Amino acid sequence: MRLITLVILAALSVNSYGNQNETVVKYETPGEVSSADHLPAVLQTGPNHTVSSTAESDGFQNTYTISSKFGEFEATGIAALKSRIAEVDAMAYLEAVSKADVFVSALKDAGVETATAIAGVFTSPVKTVQGIPGGVERVFAGARRGFGLTKRIFQSKPDSNEIEPKDFREMNYLVGNSERNWASELKTDPYTTNMKLREMVSSMSVVEFIGGLPVDIALPMGAGLAVGVLGDETEIYRQSAQLLEAKNRACLDELGVKNGDIDAFINASYLTPTTQTAVCNALARLEGVDNLEKLPAMFAGSQSFEASNFLLHTINLLAWYNTDVSDVAAITEIVTDDGLPYSLTDEGTVLVMLPADNLLWTDLVESRMNDIKSNGEKSIWILGNASPTASGELTKSGWKVKTTENTDQLKTLYQAETKRPESE
Repeated sequence: MRLITLVILAALSVNSYGNQNETVVKYETPGEVSSADHLPAVLQTGPNHTVSSTAESDGFQNTYTISSKFGEFEATGIAALKSRIAEVDAMAYLEAVSKADVFVSALKDAGVETATAIAGVFTSPVKTVQGIPGGVERVFAGARRGFGLTKRIFQSKPDSNEIEPKDFREMNYLVGNSERNWASELKTDPYTTNMKLREMVSSMSVVEFIGGLPVDIALPMGAGLAVGVLGDETEIYRQSAQLLEAKNRACLDELGVKNGDIDAFINASYLTPTTQTAVCNALARLEGVDNLEKLPAMFAGSQSFEASNFLLHTINLLAWYNTDVSDVAAITEIVTDDGLPYSLTDEGTVLVMLPADNLLWTDLVESRMNDIKSNGEKSIWILGNASPTASGELTKSGWKVKTTENTDQLKTLYQAETKRPESE
């Protein structure tokens, strides 16, 4: 009898241990990943850049480090990486222009013997805009569950190369016609957070003004403005930040957004005139959908550029579905219940759009996805991929998982977003 009891206890112990192990390994841990596992070769290296062999995953997107002769730059997500690569190529082009005979002649005509007066901008330290890194978890899971979960800590005493958000915002309103023209020719964002590029463009604008340097010397680079493959924000080149603000205020007012929320959106620390314009354009493509007026407040609450861009890409994906994919089920309502916004269709389907390079199965993902209830079909569209664990757990929970690997429409979008800039 004693032997039987011991055998039973041993079996229970093993079973209990197995269940504990199952609980422990159930969730995936974000951390260091191989860049080559998530990037096409054409983005990993180029004539002016190299992406580090490892990237940092937050469970949704990867943060890549780009090395170049102009310094190191970080990019969170594929779209941001593509933007930074295009910007590095633009900086390399501007450096070459600064050494051209027409450039030196323009300086001489202005009374400057050499290009030394502005050459320092190509070798000066990289400046960054001060902020709390990351924040995507907070956007996805909501303030209640995502707050305080970022691994990197905000530095309360920024170094000399950091620019305060309020100063950065003021800089955006000082961008002139010449700088927007140069950005248009280079097909980069005139309000980019890449302060190195902005310094170079500003120097070119000064030389153009004092020396008669023609702006069309900056030939098109072939790299599209990467606020996302879904948006076309060409008005940022034609209109000043002041005019864009007026346009965006009018857009939000027409949607019924409260005046206080409009002011908070316009004055948000981590939104640029470009991203604000992209948001308003996306909302216009969702015209007629309920609850759009609640979205600007979510953007105003973003605590980093990464979080703002993640939310922007989410809304852009919803707008893309609404205009290009919704031939079967149309979006009728946006739901914003303290977490990543999602939509309902006229057929009762729950539709979640997620711009994730590689979605991992974490407690935050499980909690958020379990919060979303539906009496009908639940579908999640991922502009990227999900890990086998995440895909499997979502499927078990009743979600229909669509990724770039199993859905042609998403694959087409992803290929456009990861295409080498020069080949566009």
